[in-house]
Amino acid sequence: MRKALRAAALLIIAPVVVCACGSGLQGDPFFSIPVAEVQVTAAGSTTLTSIGATVQLQAAATDLAGNAVLSTTYTWASSDEAVVTVNSLGLATAVGAGPASVSATTGSVLGSIELTVSLPVATR
Repeated sequence: MRKALRAAALLIIAPVVVCACGSGLQGDPFFSIPVAEVQVTAAGSTTLTSIGATVQLQAAATDLAGNAVLSTTYTWASSDEAVVTVNSLGLATAVGAGPASVSATTGSVLGSIELTVSLPVATR
């Protein structure tokens, strides 16, 4: 009888130990890792030289220890949509000349990158 109780106790405790020791609880819907910083980078030049030119932006979140926080969703925004627009996947598109800041926000943490749309001067 004691062996059966021990075996039953192990069956109940073992999954808890495995879950708690797993890969850091990331992705657990009941546990969230606080984001301390968001960095935004461009997969190309931050200077766009024609209307309709695009650059793919990426955002990366880290915690207080500098570890990557995975499974993070971002809200993208442009400081000047007359210069650069950005879609929900971070694709920035030039629509007019000038500078604009594009930001990615998760929770209350924001990261940004400066983009410039520099159009050639028309000559006669």
